[in-house]
Amino acid sequence: MAIPGANIDASLGGVFRQSEETIARTQRMFETLREAFETYLESLPPNIRAVRELWISKLHDCACAGIPVWHVPRTEVIDALMDASSTDRRYRVLDHYRAEIIEDCREQIELLEPNDRPVLIEMKATFGAEG
Repeated sequence: MAIPGANIDASLGGVFRQSEETIARTQRMFETLREAFETYLESLPPNIRAVRELWISKLHDCACAGIPVWHVPRTEVIDALMDASSTDRRYRVLDHYRAEIIEDCREQIELLEPNDRPVLIEMKATFGAEG
């Protein structure tokens, strides 16, 4: 004859084992996500990696407005671009940081491989940029 409630310990043991397995799977999943996110962040250039509050949607807004941010400008400018609430305000940010952006561009040009420099010389001649 079965005693009522005698199987409760066995049932609870199964539930606890399932819960532990679910928690372990969830922890592994989050660890994998964390590693993937860290790998993604490491792939970004330093100026973007250091941004105070990075919003992919705002980077997209910058790109749609013709404002590139890959390697140039410096983090301080990208922070200001992230804070700007409209394209017009982003253009004002660019105007405000004009000298810094030019300096950042020149620094990046110096980092180019010698084989890439003829393209810049041609661009400079085409657009009449002063150097």
